[in-house]
Amino acid sequence: MRRQPQRHRRPYAPGIDGLRALAVLAVFGYHADIAGLRGGFLGVDVFFVISGYLITDLLLAERRRRGAIDLKQFWIRRARRLLPALAVMLVVVSAGAVVFDRQQLGGLRGDLLAAATYTSNWHQIHAHSSYFAAFGPQPLLVHLWSLAVEEQFYVAWPLLLLLLCAVIRLRGRQVAIVLAGALAATVAMAVGFHSGSDPSRLYYGTDTHATGLLIGAALAIGLAGRRPRCDAFGTLCLGGLLFCAFLIGDSSVFAYRGGFLLVSALTAGTVAAAAAPAGLLGRALGMTPLRWIGTRSYGIYLWHWPVLCLVRAQVGGQPRLAGSLVELALVVLLAQLSWRFVEDPVRRAGFTAAIRSAGRALAARSAPRLVAGGTAAAVALVACVGVALPAPRDSVAAQIKAGERVVDAPPMKHPVGARRVAGTGVTAIGDSVLLASAQALRAALPGIAVDARIGRQMSVANKVVASLRATGRLGRVVVVDLGTNGDFTTQTLAQLMTTIGPSRKVLLLTVYARRSWQDAVNMTVRAAPLEWPNVTVVDWHDAIAHRQSLLWTDHVHPRPQGARLYAKLVTAALPASVR
Repeated sequence: MRRQPQRHRRPYAPGIDGLRALAVLAVFGYHADIAGLRGGFLGVDVFFVISGYLITDLLLAERRRRGAIDLKQFWIRRARRLLPALAVMLVVVSAGAVVFDRQQLGGLRGDLLAAATYTSNWHQIHAHSSYFAAFGPQPLLVHLWSLAVEEQFYVAWPLLLLLLCAVIRLRGRQVAIVLAGALAATVAMAVGFHSGSDPSRLYYGTDTHATGLLIGAALAIGLAGRRPRCDAFGTLCLGGLLFCAFLIGDSSVFAYRGGFLLVSALTAGTVAAAAAPAGLLGRALGMTPLRWIGTRSYGIYLWHWPVLCLVRAQVGGQPRLAGSLVELALVVLLAQLSWRFVEDPVRRAGFTAAIRSAGRALAARSAPRLVAGGTAAAVALVACVGVALPAPRDSVAAQIKAGERVVDAPPMKHPVGARRVAGTGVTAIGDSVLLASAQALRAALPGIAVDARIGRQMSVANKVVASLRATGRLGRVVVVDLGTNGDFTTQTLAQLMTTIGPSRKVLLLTVYARRSWQDAVNMTVRAAPLEWPNVTVVDWHDAIAHRQSLLWTDHVHPRPQGARLYAKLVTAALPASVR
């Protein structure tokens, strides 16, 4: 539905909604693991730039028109736009967790509180939650980190903008100061990033990920309400964004050392051109299908991640492209219902009037409305009761925690003169799959030393092995289970094998994780014995692929029975001297 320009608003730019559509589709494609969209996560940064630009443009337009900014009304408008759809989504998703995936209930209470207070990003940082690691079922509300960053911007930025305008009169200097803030966030991210480590703290942090918001704000200050036609430049920038969406991976060093700044700058160029309604790029991006998706992009973003999590907990991991399209259709349907019955009514009429209108509709007592009201009440009841009840104790998170205790506990030593303890001289290095299996491994091999971390990738394994070897803690048999969280090259594996050395026996495990890199990882692992005779492959993938009941609902980590199978496979592949 086309929004009509109003006197208190800037002219509507349909091209901006079209750009929103491309951004939210990129994010969905990334989370749905659609082949090729390695950089789809950058769609969030496109949203940041758009938000920074539109909010700043709106505030400055009001200041030019009235000589002041009504902060109270600004924050009320933001609340009308954001809160109703979020509240509905939280209730429905809580009920969905009760019905479809009760493992999620353990962390859901804290996630709900963080979502309601728009502190999800800092909550995830405090909980050491990884945005990128394939560890258990990802929290249903983890995607709200970006909305938290935006909401924190909406609260703080109007105050900072007023201060900036009061202290600095020249627009060029204002732009320079805001760009300096964007550069400071970029530098903080670059300095904090270490290749091979989980970058989630940098990704979630308002301090390190405010670049896009500030770039958008600087654009609005610089343009000062003007919407110049710059189609050629904007088209070039849009092409650069598409290039980034296919080539920049979430673990790329470039992404964290200037990549987000580049994407924000390209987005700013695209926004400048798309904001001109008469421009060619603005008209192209403002086509009806893109504009329709763009106006519902907030709802699509809200619903897409919980839908992907809950559906895949039921069907068993990553579906084919047709399955992803079905998921997208479900997400768009939910977003349309949210827009039609929640977002647009409250946006237009306000909270009180929208609630009264809903009450009058239910009072009419027509069958469809009574069914809708009864369904809503039932969903709310299930959500409240489910969240209030104790969470299941048997969960992948609990099993991972138990594995971490195994890592902290030293392996059993054999008494002098006694028979050698099984597993003595064996060092196992891995990620959360190894952690989930650590108890079973220690039970089968009491002397094994386990070194595992959530989210670990092969790129960091060489450093881990070098440290263990330097301190005399690397066994003569090394078990390596890495690749669940991302692909690696033969060169990376070669470097690791050089550090381990040819005199040690090495067990490499294939991975089972329905991710785009699974087959490439397993191909590299299975080819390793051809290059290094001291390597034995343990085919965890083939052993577990047809035993889905032995995996948790994330279809990555083994349940206790699956962990025992894991330990049995590893034990059978070990030299007899250490069994």
